[in-house]
Amino acid sequence: MKIKAYLKENHISVREMAAVTSIPYSTLNDIVNEKVNLEECQYKTLKKIAVFLKISIDDLVYEKEDFQTFRNKLHHDLKCNDEIDVMLEILEKRRIDHYLLHQDMLKAMYLLSLLDYLSKKNQVSLCQEYSKLRSQSLKEPYYVGDRIETRKYENCIPEFVKHNIYEGDLYDAV
Repeated sequence: MKIKAYLKENHISVREMAAVTSIPYSTLNDIVNEKVNLEECQYKTLKKIAVFLKISIDDLVYEKEDFQTFRNKLHHDLKCNDEIDVMLEILEKRRIDHYLLHQDMLKAMYLLSLLDYLSKKNQVSLCQEYSKLRSQSLKEPYYVGDRIETRKYENCIPEFVKHNIYEGDLYDAV
């Protein structure tokens, strides 16, 4: 999370945050200006910042995994668990919101596409919480796996294509 952007959007100075969190100004200033890597901060400092920002420490110290690893884990979950359970886990843990918070649109849109596909497949009503997000798509097409040939577009899952993601197989985890 970009702390500096949060402070600016909320008209809060680093001094004000330092006073509220009891983190020394110089330490906090270095953190806000990204002179210090958050992963190297003490737990108690991270906890104070997370509480101040009203987020979890995991959201504060976001480690972006590559898309293929993310997809493989998700497909493995699908292969090993009930589809409804996978849907519930995505919703209960607010995974889409997590990726949106970190501006990781590909993963957020992939999860939304997956939810919509599984909802349709299992005849479950769509989660209305993401209605606005459903009208969005990635700016550039994302081809999952090898670049899909034009003639194979019809084999891609429509719920993914709607968001400019070209996914053909959800059950290809090893």
